Amino acid sequence: VLKRFNFRLDNRGEHHRFGLHAVPPDGLAGPLDIRGDLVGANAQDLLAWRGALYARLDRTDLAAWSGWLDLPFDLRRGLGEVRLWLQFDRDSVLDANVDVALSAIDLRLAPDLPRLELQSVSGSLGWRSLRPGHELRTRQLAFVALDGTVFPPTDVLARQIPATGKKPETGEISVNGLDLNALATLAIHLPFSAAQRELLAQSQPRGTLS
Repeated sequence: VLKRFNFRLDNRGEHHRFGLHAVPPDGLAGPLDIRGDLVGANAQDLLAWRGALYARLDRTDLAAWSGWLDLPFDLRRGLGEVRLWLQFDRDSVLDANVDVALSAIDLRLAPDLPRLELQSVSGSLGWRSLRPGHELRTRQLAFVALDGTVFPPTDVLARQIPATGKKPETGEISVNGLDLNALATLAIHLPFSAAQRELLAQSQPRGTLS
C-alpha cells in the first residue's frame, strides 16, 4: 500500500496533466514520482490516448518489483536509482529512455546463460520507433563486473529498418568508446548468437572501438 499519497490532476478538455507522489511499501523504493501529460477524450478507451510519462525511483531494489512488473529477464538484485521517460501514441510506444545508477546487480539475461553479477552500472538506454523499424541507443553506459572487469562509458546507436516492397532490409550501427577486451570477457553472459560467439572466440578482439 502506498503511503503519503499525493495526487494532482489538471483537466482542460482532452488535455490531461497529472502528478503522483507517494512512498511505496518498505523495501521497494524511496519516494515515488510519476508524472503524465496526456491527450484523450474517453476514459473508457485509454488505448486511444497519446502522451508522455515520467517516473522516478530513488533507493529502489528492482528485484522487489518483480511481483509488480513482468520483466523480460531474471533479476535477483539491483539497488539504486532509475529515471524513465516514455512517449506513446495509442497502444504503441514511440520513444523510451531510462537512466540508471545501480549497484549490486545480479541477473540472468536468458534461461540458458550464466548469471551476470555487477558491482555497478550507470548511464542511459533508449529505444525509438522509426515507423517502420526501430532505433536502440546507449549514452555513457558503463559498468563494473563482480571480478573487477571495467566496461568504460560507451555510446551506441543502432538502427534497423525492415524490408518493404522492393526495398531490402537496412541497418546501421555507430559505436564510441567500446572496450573490446571487456566485451570478450562478458560475452558468455550476453544473448549472442552461436555465430557471434564463434566470431568473438576466433577473432579475440582487443583494444577500444571508437
